[in-house]
Amino acid sequence: MDIRQCKRCGKVFQFSGSTLCPKCVREVDKQFDDVRNFLYDNPHSTLETVVEETKVNAQDIKRWLKEGRLILTGDSTAMIQCESCGKPILTGKLCETCAVQAKCGILSLGLLKKESRPERKSTELQGVLKKKCMLRYVNLNNA
Repeated sequence: MDIRQCKRCGKVFQFSGSTLCPKCVREVDKQFDDVRNFLYDNPHSTLETVVEETKVNAQDIKRWLKEGRLILTGDSTAMIQCESCGKPILTGKLCETCAVQAKCGILSLGLLKKESRPERKSTELQGVLKKKCMLRYVNLNNA
C-alpha cells in the first residue's frame, strides 16, 4: 500500500496513479468541464475572461492547453505561446513549424525508429519530413 500526500490540498491518501487525492481529482475534473463548456459557448474569450467567469486558475487552463486536453478553435484568441519561438498557438507546446523542425532533428539523429511506427505511417511521415527537412546549401565558390 503506497501512501502519498496530495499536491493540491496536502491530505494523505492511498496512491492510485495520480498526485492528487480522489476529492481533488473530482474538483479539478469539474473545473476542467467548466472551462471546456465555457470555451465551447464563448470561443473568442480571452484568458482573463475565462478565469473571471469560471473562477479557475490561469495556470491550470494553460496547462490543459499545453497538454492538449483543451484545443481552441482557429479563430480563438491564442492563450499560450510556442515554447521554442514564442509564436501564439492554440494548443500543445510547439507551433507547427517548430514541431516539424524538432521532428527533423530527431530524424537526423536516427532516434525515430521505423519499427516503432506502423509501416504506412512511417512512409507518410518520411515523405512529409523529407519535403520539410530538406537542407538548402549556398554554393560559396560561385559567389
